[in-house]
Amino acid sequence: QQFFDPTHADFKQCGFTRPSLLCDPDGVLNTAYRNHLYNELKMFEPRTSLRRRGQKMGFACLRAGITPAIYVVRHGDKEKINNITAFMRKSWSIDKRCQNILTLVLSANESNYHVYRNLRAVHQTALDNKDVGHYLNREVDNVFDGKIGAALSNVLKKSLQRATAKYQQWSVSNFPNPMRGGHVDCGLNKAGPLCDPDGIFDEDERQVLLDNIAMFEAQTRNTPVHFTRNSTYCREKGYSIGLAVMRNVYGEKLKTLSEVTHDMLNTWRLDDTCDKHIV
Repeated sequence: QQFFDPTHADFKQCGFTRPSLLCDPDGVLNTAYRNHLYNELKMFEPRTSLRRRGQKMGFACLRAGITPAIYVVRHGDKEKINNITAFMRKSWSIDKRCQNILTLVLSANESNYHVYRNLRAVHQTALDNKDVGHYLNREVDNVFDGKIGAALSNVLKKSLQRATAKYQQWSVSNFPNPMRGGHVDCGLNKAGPLCDPDGIFDEDERQVLLDNIAMFEAQTRNTPVHFTRNSTYCREKGYSIGLAVMRNVYGEKLKTLSEVTHDMLNTWRLDDTCDKHIV
């Protein structure tokens, strides 16, 4: 198998007239998307860098942004995709000094892909390989429809947003309550037992979670409960779930999460009568 390196002499085989961080040897992308992705890849590093105009170059790797690279093929099993990833890491000139890199290899027809992110880079951001894989999975409709350029463009856009985001450090004192007026801050249109203040899920995914929470309540009705008052009502009632997801917490993680959990039990008021609630 022959793979190409557009950062050196193989850029023509990759569909370009100059060195590039994108290789499309099978012509999967049209010219417009190829040029668009070329520019987006080129600008990703300065957009995620901590460098500021006029700063000296000392400790460059502490400020270096992420350098992404993409390789698209028409066909490729998982072994081929992994081999291309290894080739890119070894042969391509992608931030050899700081190694703050991200590579994405995709086979268009089989929808196989591999994302590599160097998590040992000195300047780290919130973006890791699982995020990029998640964004690509969200583009399944575009990939199946052959709109590979649109899919990759969306993945880069969301990856940039993730890499440059400044996430709140949550604690029991500032985590919003979606059942008592804080639903908008939790990503909901109305009060509900789910809080996603950092936008980990998109709107459709949050609705799926809410539907499953409601389904869980319905499917756990008439289950035994150790309760004396209102025993018939409480036995017939299902369990209510409260779900909170967040990127980061303030202080010691387990302690803070425990505090948030107990506060949810007390203030979300999922089930004041029977205490058949799970958070």
